[in-house]
Formats: sequence, C-alpha cells, structure tokens
Amino acid sequence: MYKIDDIISYGIKGVCKIVAIEQKQVNNECIDYYVLRSVFDSETTLYIPINNSNLTSRMKNIPSLDELHALIKSIPTIETIWIENTNKRTEAYKKIIDDGEEIKLIQLIKTLKVQRQKLDKDKKRLSLSDENLYKAAKKRLYDGFAVTLDIKPSEVPSFISEQLKINEAMNL
Repeated sequence: MYKIDDIISYGIKGVCKIVAIEQKQVNNECIDYYVLRSVFDSETTLYIPINNSNLTSRMKNIPSLDELHALIKSIPTIETIWIENTNKRTEAYKKIIDDGEEIKLIQLIKTLKVQRQKLDKDKKRLSLSDENLYKAAKKRLYDGFAVTLDIKPSEVPSFISEQLKINEAMNL
C-alpha cells in the first residue's frame, strides 16, 4: 500500500505525488481514494479508489538511483522491437507507454530512434502516430528519471548520454 508523499508513475498521466488519502461517500458506500497530483502539471489531480486493483495496478514506483544507473548501463544491449503492421505497432507501443515499465520504454524509444534514423537516410519521416508515440515514451521515461535524479526532464537525455560515455570509457 502506498502512503502520502510517495512519488509514483501512473499510466499515461506520468509522475504523481500522493498528496492525500481520502474517504468519499459513493452510492451510500465509503470508498478510500489515493489523491494523486501530477509532479509536472499542478493542475492535474487524480482520485484512484484504493480497492480498485485495475486502477491501482497502474501505479508504479519510479526507479531508484541504482536501478536508474543499471537501466542506463543496459541501453547498448537492448534490442529494438519494430513491428511492421501499423495497427499492431500502434497498439503494442501504446500499451508499453501505458504500462510504464522503464526497460520497455527504453526499448521503444531506441526502436523509434533507429527507425527515424533509417527513414532520415531516405529523406522520409516517421508517421505522425509513431512520432507521437516516440514523444510520449520519452516523456514517460524522462519524467520518472528526472524525479529520481532531481533534474529537469529536459536534462535527462544529456545525463543518459554522459553516463553511456562514462560506461563505455570504463569498459576500455
């Protein structure tokens, strides 16, 4: 069970802080709710019924500093997951973003980055749908990393690049 002041990732809403646990009367029944406030958008507040496992299963802890460094170190070995069928690709990639599992988000970002580079060589672009999924995956990953690292989400890509260079240098 989560507690007040925990910072979690919640579905496509991203990183949220549990600001309260409240009880509300719904249809003559008292229901306990987690009150989540988005870390990066103070206007967004969510009420998640504690006894609704379908909704609470979308609440995930953000990675610790050690987990984050291990994830970054694994980036060079992560395989891409390009799916040729557009509809299947969109469905699969949306699920990855919604689930928010960091290793899968990295895999998705890496996949779309590689695909974008391939298309650039032919003077083509990612489809609008793929581009939006790429941006959503980066936002989901970078927001969680930013909270763990206590930096701005916009600083995460350069942090990752720097860590990869350090790891590469250490392996020589």
